[in-house]
Amino acid sequence: MKRLKKIIYVILLAIGLYLIGFEAFYYVKNKGNVIFYVSNQSALVDTVDIRVIVDGKEVINDTFIAGNLHNFEKYAIKLRPFSTHEIEVYSDKLHVKTKNEFRFYFVNWVSINFWDEKQEDIPIYWFSVSRSLRPLVFM
Repeated sequence: MKRLKKIIYVILLAIGLYLIGFEAFYYVKNKGNVIFYVSNQSALVDTVDIRVIVDGKEVINDTFIAGNLHNFEKYAIKLRPFSTHEIEVYSDKLHVKTKNEFRFYFVNWVSINFWDEKQEDIPIYWFSVSRSLRPLVFM
C-alpha cells in the first residue's frame, strides 16, 4: 500500500511539474499570458480594419489582408489570471462589432476571425472569437 501511494505521489508530482513547465515555457516564449491570433477570413473583403479592446484598453489596431485566408497575425499581452476580462472587437470601416467575456487561467490562446457571407446579394459580416487553453497555431 505504501508503495502504491509513493507511485501515485511521483506521478502527480511529474504531471504538476509538466504543467508548470508548459505554462512557464509559453509565457516566456510569447512574452505574455494571452496570445491573440487575428485574421481576415473574408472572401468578399480584401482588407479589414480590426480593433481589439480588452477591459477598455486598446491592444490591437491594425489592417488585415485576406490573402489566402490563413494569414494569422500574432499578438501577446499580459492580463491578470483567474479574472474575467471583456474583449471587444470592432471594424469601424464595416460597422461590425462583438463583445465577449472570458475568464483566463494561466496562458490562453484567443482566435479572432473576420468572416462574411452573401445572402441574396447582401453581404453579412461578423467576428468569431474563441478561447483555448492550448496553442491554436504552432509556429
